[in-house]
Amino acid sequence: MAKKKIKVQKIEEPVKETNLSISIYRYRHLISIFVMFFVLSVTFFKIGYQHYEPKTHDSKQWASSAKVLQDYNNTHKDQALWNPNLFGGMPSYLISLPNKYPFIKEFLAVSKKIISWRLTYLLLGAIGVYVLAMFFGFESIIGILLGLSFVLAGHFVGLLDIGHNTKFRAIMFLPWIIWSLFYLRKNRNLLGVGFLSAFAIAQFRANHLQITYYTLLFIGLYWLFDLVVSLRNKEIKDFSVFTGLGVLVIILVTLAISNPMLSTYEYSKYTIRGGDTGLDTSYAQGWSMHPAELWSIVVPDLFGGISSPIGGDLSRYQIPSYWGWMSFTQVYHYSGLVILIFAILAFVFTKRKEVNFLWIAVLVFTIMSFGKYSPWFSDILLKYLPGFNKFRVPATILVISQAALVLLAGFGLDFIVKNQNEGTSKKLKKFFLIFAGLTVLGLVLGRVIMGSTNLIRPEEAEYPAKILKQLKAARLDLAYAGIVRAGMLGLIGIGLGWLYSLKKFGKVTFLVLILALSFIDLKIVDSKYFQGMTKPRKTEIKPDAIAQYLMKDKSMFRVHYPEKTMDNTYSAFVPTTSGYHGAKLQRYQKYWENPKYFNSMNFINMMNGKYILSTQDMGQPVYKSGELKVYRNPGALPKAWFVNSIFVEEDIEKIPGIITGEGFDPAITAVVEKEIPSISMPVDTSVEVTASDIHDLGLAVSTDENSFLVISEIYYPAGWEATIDGVKTEIYAVNSILRGLVVPKGIHKIKMTFKPKSYFVGLTLSLIGLLLTILALIGGGYQIYKGRNK
Repeated sequence: MAKKKIKVQKIEEPVKETNLSISIYRYRHLISIFVMFFVLSVTFFKIGYQHYEPKTHDSKQWASSAKVLQDYNNTHKDQALWNPNLFGGMPSYLISLPNKYPFIKEFLAVSKKIISWRLTYLLLGAIGVYVLAMFFGFESIIGILLGLSFVLAGHFVGLLDIGHNTKFRAIMFLPWIIWSLFYLRKNRNLLGVGFLSAFAIAQFRANHLQITYYTLLFIGLYWLFDLVVSLRNKEIKDFSVFTGLGVLVIILVTLAISNPMLSTYEYSKYTIRGGDTGLDTSYAQGWSMHPAELWSIVVPDLFGGISSPIGGDLSRYQIPSYWGWMSFTQVYHYSGLVILIFAILAFVFTKRKEVNFLWIAVLVFTIMSFGKYSPWFSDILLKYLPGFNKFRVPATILVISQAALVLLAGFGLDFIVKNQNEGTSKKLKKFFLIFAGLTVLGLVLGRVIMGSTNLIRPEEAEYPAKILKQLKAARLDLAYAGIVRAGMLGLIGIGLGWLYSLKKFGKVTFLVLILALSFIDLKIVDSKYFQGMTKPRKTEIKPDAIAQYLMKDKSMFRVHYPEKTMDNTYSAFVPTTSGYHGAKLQRYQKYWENPKYFNSMNFINMMNGKYILSTQDMGQPVYKSGELKVYRNPGALPKAWFVNSIFVEEDIEKIPGIITGEGFDPAITAVVEKEIPSISMPVDTSVEVTASDIHDLGLAVSTDENSFLVISEIYYPAGWEATIDGVKTEIYAVNSILRGLVVPKGIHKIKMTFKPKSYFVGLTLSLIGLLLTILALIGGGYQIYKGRNK
């Protein structure tokens, strides 16, 4: 009998984790942050460590407008609240008003001694998205991928290039706010209140209200979405607690941002963005995103990319490559095709509540970006949505859509990683074949389709036929190259997902390859920025020869520069009648926007315009530098003068026309907006300026009758006060933009002081709000700590 062989089953011992793998897992978050820091440091090395800076026009404009304020702050204990050099004078609230009490932004500024603030904020945004990824339960590598993809998006890197720094800073706080919102909804505790309050305050203090407004719309949309879901799932109790805590957040944030928001809110009512109507509809809808131009989120160069000059034979014409529907564009609205693909796969694969909400957000905010191209929606928002009519450039709203797409891509990747099975493989194969078919169509028909479009902007039609032919060919080549690149990137991205689902390689390999692909995708676009960065040097605004000449005159005067009404160059050194700012006083805008009014001698004279700058021949200049000449205006009126008569016109829309009309002389007549009794024509008068500072003006006057005094200072009722011999008196609007006082007969001392109550009340409320927010963070953290110890 043969012996029966007994089959011995080998029992495999479980694979022991090495100390290295344990350490990597334990410190995976620190390692992930280091990886993002390393990648960003290498990518932006010159900017981050050698402090190279892009040649930004807007940064120089801001620096020039802020110089007089910063100079004041460096030599005074109080803060500069009024800028006398722009547009004849305006509040400093939306120019440069440093927060009195430090918070997150101020602590981040400490790093600038080591690295550029730009790199600090890039890392801040990347870590914020990484934290969100961990909150949703994604792999660490997915968090790295999403974090880097978010901050490397063409739109956000472009903001750094063109100098929209406040907008960039505000956007980098966006992922932290979204994380805090989801954290508060899930945990409904005091710590969540502290987190959401703190990051909302930080974004507000970044001082770009448009981005903050869109962030608030995102939060409001989430609240509505959660309300519907809670009602459907009968979870209204949890929703009510969340809503109550949200109200507490609103209270804390409102208090904390009172400085400077109370002042800003007060000021907004007097600006071109304020009042009941807000911005003019056509102005508000400028830079609307045409629906067809949304294809640029797939092929960034389909419409020429950004408005940078085309090189080669066309370089001497300085014709921009961009030919879309906007006047021009300086940034790509591009989050990456790789990101878009996996965001779409999130919609295909998963039905998570967060995915549904984020796709709703993408849809809603994308339609909002259409502006004038979707009047059925945009006009309703402008009319009924509070605050919506205060902002222009609807395409900016895509910031929210782009952030949502990055998060959605994480959900798509997370599903594929966690569902490596046949079902996923079949869907990815189908998706791959569909995209392959579209790619083939693009390669075969792309030139034909794009070639059938005009590719020429209306204003370019005046160029010779030969140039137009070359221009069309250059733009066609750019678009077709983009189609080819998009096709290849898409096929590789989907193909990697398909191969992973077939278990051709492991999870880490798959995610690292996708990370590399997304980085390459975005880096190609980002390479169009930061052309011609300047070497490190101390950024100091120095007066040119013209400014130096003007600064020698120690009298009180303003400079009128009709050829550059949107330039702050000379506003850094001397008072001017013009400048560059997006929120001018509404009254002043009536003159400034109409060359007939703005360049009339009556306007220049009453604005104390002692000097006129021009490259044109206007007689004998008093100074010249290059082509620019300085002319003395003999008709310029002094800082203050008595008039013989007043004229009442209640309709301020008509006043600029009256002032600049023939036969009117601002030296002897003033236009007021209401009856002023007991005024006589004086014969013997005198006016002497006794004190002058950005917040104060002192005058010594004498008159032989009860007279009316015109002061060549901008009328702004929210803060300016006047006294005659220490007794408060009313300031009247004169010629719609200047100030006027009724002065009794005799010798008097007049003092005008800028003391806006909104600013000082805001300081107190802000301190209370900040302290309460810090207490919420400490108290909430202690609650979590105490609960874990139990």
